[in-house]
Amino acid sequence: MSSAPAIRCPKATLATNAQGVLRVTVLDDSAQLIVRFARDVTNPPQPLLLRATSYTLTGGERIFPRILSASVHNTGVPTALQNRLILLQLDRIGDFSTYTLTVSDADLDPFFSSIKLRFRLACDASFDCRPPLEADEQPREPDVVVDYLTRDYASFRQALLELVPTRLAAWTERSEADIGIMILELLAATGDTLSYTQDRIASEAFLSTARQRRSVAGHLALVGYELDEGASALTFLRFKVNAVHTVVPGLRVSTRKERESDAVVVFETLAPVTLRPEHNVDQMRLFKWGKDDCCLLKGSLTADLDGEFPHLEAGAWLLFADDAGHGDVVRIAERELVPATPGEVVPSGPRTIVRWLATTPLRTEYCVSKTTVSANVIPATHGETIVDDLRAIAAATRLRYRLNLGPLAFLDPRVLVLTQPVGTPVDERSPHSVSTLSLTIGGDVWEPRRSLLESSENDRHFRIEVDDDGDASIVTGNGVLGQLPGATASARAIYRIGGGTAGNIAAMTLTEAHAGPSESLTWLDEVTNPLPATGGRDRESRDRARRFAPATFHDPLVAVTAADYERAAAAVVDTTGAALIQRATATFRWTGSWLTVTTAIDPRGSSGASAEVIAAATRALDARRLAGYDLEILSARYLPLDVIVDFCAAPRFNAADVQRRLIAALAGGANAFFNADNFSFGDDVFASRLFAAAMSVAGVESARIRRLALLHAANPNADTARNLQQGFLAVGGDQVILLDNDRNHPERGALQVVPAGRGA
Repeated sequence: MSSAPAIRCPKATLATNAQGVLRVTVLDDSAQLIVRFARDVTNPPQPLLLRATSYTLTGGERIFPRILSASVHNTGVPTALQNRLILLQLDRIGDFSTYTLTVSDADLDPFFSSIKLRFRLACDASFDCRPPLEADEQPREPDVVVDYLTRDYASFRQALLELVPTRLAAWTERSEADIGIMILELLAATGDTLSYTQDRIASEAFLSTARQRRSVAGHLALVGYELDEGASALTFLRFKVNAVHTVVPGLRVSTRKERESDAVVVFETLAPVTLRPEHNVDQMRLFKWGKDDCCLLKGSLTADLDGEFPHLEAGAWLLFADDAGHGDVVRIAERELVPATPGEVVPSGPRTIVRWLATTPLRTEYCVSKTTVSANVIPATHGETIVDDLRAIAAATRLRYRLNLGPLAFLDPRVLVLTQPVGTPVDERSPHSVSTLSLTIGGDVWEPRRSLLESSENDRHFRIEVDDDGDASIVTGNGVLGQLPGATASARAIYRIGGGTAGNIAAMTLTEAHAGPSESLTWLDEVTNPLPATGGRDRESRDRARRFAPATFHDPLVAVTAADYERAAAAVVDTTGAALIQRATATFRWTGSWLTVTTAIDPRGSSGASAEVIAAATRALDARRLAGYDLEILSARYLPLDVIVDFCAAPRFNAADVQRRLIAALAGGANAFFNADNFSFGDDVFASRLFAAAMSVAGVESARIRRLALLHAANPNADTARNLQQGFLAVGGDQVILLDNDRNHPERGALQVVPAGRGA
């Protein structure tokens, strides 16, 4: 069997006396091929060319025809082609691809042994099969040299003036009144604007180079950091009235303008309070119990007022002030009236007992003879209320409203608690400050949100953006993330302007009350602020946020590992910011359906977790747990101890005094060895440290640990021997030792300190 040679000859010629295939005609209708040879196939006879097996048809993509037979084709053939045509019968015609017909015969010239063919030529496109002619080469535009340092109007104008002669040499006009120069200068101005916009976009795209406060806020929001918008200062106003009057929120009280250049600072009341003449500062005093030298101790949570004040209610504010300038405002939690009892040796009534919240204890001592009391007290914050009709500004797919006055005042969340019922906890997940703005669009009330990413297309939500100058803008939704209001809908904003450190004014400076248009102040005799205003802070600058916000990367937003849950629990604080939990331990447990994160907490300053502490920890950890994880908060497993320490008193020391001091040093106060805050989860009790604590007490000459075991142990002596031999009493990872030495609660651990010669 012959095969085509590996080389290719563009103009091959048939070898002398050799046979070869010159052409193939394809008959699609009858599935036949007519092969034209160079010479007669019968003279001399070439029997191989009359066999179907001598022909091979290769190629195709989907259809692969087979050659069934081969015979001489002389029907209707000119004499010159007689016996040169071979008819090949196929079982089918091929597809549209190119096939190769190869003939195997020793007498064939290898360069003429195969030929390419196509079926279905009638179905081909009507285009010419010849390759298209190459298009005439267009004249090439001259290269333009671009100076990428061209960034402003002047340089763009000069570059265009230099470019024009390369395109239109005949234009030499340079007059500013020429239409061509005008268009050129418009293009230069457009280029200047585009360059500025590109620079701004490039700068605002990165935290380190952003120059707009809202850009910095957007970058930092991606890591869970919110810029602090500042807060208005808080003070308490003391009123002296001549008639019963209910003050509604928003009563304005300002400083007095002594000179024309003086700035007036305005505060507004925060909560509704009913003022009464009997609650004036000159009508209330502390109950003396028949003595003049009594004092209300620092840290007190209750006081007795001289006389009956039935209108004092829970939630009212009470002001204590003395001649030395000290002052404290407490919020009444409960009140009790005690009528007078005839014939008392020490008068105990009539009086009113008031109790207030533990979160606001007295910060100083108040002597009865030098202290004034008043219940006509109202909290007030810095800022003045404004009613503003807004005009919509279209911005891409949203609407933006810009406040006409500023700066917009914000309130600290802890200040807002003053308007809530007594005991309302502070939401620690609240932002740094809360806006005072309320918005209505088209008569509908819209609600503020920190972000619109979770708002649906029908939610009337908006967010606030504040720039470096304190000017605030309102941004609405776009119809997908938040509702898009109509551009012609009327919008009205009610907000307060003010805030910042400018509101931290001195005491006794707010003296001017301002009535509304339809109000009178005939009920008012006097108003002032006995205490200085505090808590006012300026909004956080973008530069400070750039420096300090990246540190929040180290505080994960979501608790993932057990250590994350433990750190989140240890960060739980109360309404005053004090830490509630000393330490926590977390474990992952499979409950059969899902993972449960069991977190045991060791509260600070207590030997057991109260329901309030567990609730606070649950709120904090529930906001940070992973989806699909259950959460369980437990109190620590406490191990009450049984400890006996023998000691010998040093010469010239009374053994009873040393014993008392030794008990106090080991389990008698905040600095005691067995204080609850000194031990947490898994903290072993080392005998050496117990010895050191005992020997540090003045008057102890020697000490011996006679017992160091668990309370009610089955064999405490054996346990003590083992613990002393190894040097410590072992504690499990989820356990905390407990030794209160409280005779009222013996189940919380017991301590015995025995002088030498008194014990077994």
